[in-house]
Amino acid sequence: HAENSDMIDYFEAKFKKEGNLSPWYHYLARQEFVEAEADRRALHWCKHLDAPLYIVHMADKEGLEACIEGKKEGVPIYVETCPQYLEFTCEVYKREDGRNFVCSPPIKGEESRQALWEAIKKDQIDVVATDHCPFQSYEKDWGIDDFTKIPNGCAGLENMYPYMLDAANSGKITFSQAVALCSTNPARIFGCEKKGGVRVGNDADIVIYDRDKDFTISVNNMHSDYDHTIWEGKKLHGYPVKTFLRGQLVYDNGDFVGKPGMGRFVKRVPRS
Repeated sequence: HAENSDMIDYFEAKFKKEGNLSPWYHYLARQEFVEAEADRRALHWCKHLDAPLYIVHMADKEGLEACIEGKKEGVPIYVETCPQYLEFTCEVYKREDGRNFVCSPPIKGEESRQALWEAIKKDQIDVVATDHCPFQSYEKDWGIDDFTKIPNGCAGLENMYPYMLDAANSGKITFSQAVALCSTNPARIFGCEKKGGVRVGNDADIVIYDRDKDFTISVNNMHSDYDHTIWEGKKLHGYPVKTFLRGQLVYDNGDFVGKPGMGRFVKRVPRS
């Protein structure tokens, strides 16, 4: 992802010297301008070298705006963000469990959160991904007295698509946009030619979604191996009920029913 490491080193050393070691200072060491400077620098090289650029985990308004301008100029740039940047703000780092939200780039302010949603609505963000890092509580506790020792990352793999489909179900975005952000665009960008759409010749990868099924996210109903989730208590209206992989049922109303060995290597093709 894009951040200025020299700035981060400076601020971390400064805050440690001052004894400011709570998770809030993880955000202050990596504020919007720290990310935006690196976004702009990467965009500069992308523009002048005519080299495709994929920025992961976009979280700040200023860097996002620079990338949008670059897109308008025809610069080959792709922008990805994550659900945690769409749902929360930097205020979470003031909470007692703030260390659980520590990721990089950190979650930013409300202005950046709103800017990300507006860009999604205007199709100016290409992909929503997870940066899935399922750390256990004891691992996050390594930095309970020093934010620089907190493992960076949050679990999100199981919640990303339901979260984006919930946004579509509520009318914030369209279902076509949710599918494009989570499936069609990534398949196109990364050259997975038999993925990302339902058509003759493609793998029959299909999700069946019940728009009326209410679901509350809890660590107790997740399948990944972790003991907490930053999404605890989040209510979703609508939820996936079946998943098919190459035409074979692998998920059925909360249960994994796939068989070991079903996986296949996904061969990528060069970008056109």
